[in-house]
Amino acid sequence: MIVSFGEGKCPLCGNFGKTTGHKTFKCNRCEISFNNFLISAAREIEEYTDIYWS
Repeated sequence: MIVSFGEGKCPLCGNFGKTTGHKTFKCNRCEISFNNFLISAAREIEEYTDIYWS
C-alpha cells in the first residue's frame, strides 16, 4: 500500500527527496524517482556506447 506523506516526501518511506526537475523528486534511500503521478526506478542515464547501428 502506498501512503502519501506530502509533496516532496517519498511515498514508500516518507524521507524527503531531492528535486531533480519540475516537481520530480528522487529518494536516495529507496532509489526511486517520483512525482504526484508516477513512481519509477531511479537510475542514472547511461551514454550510448554504440553510436551507429549496423
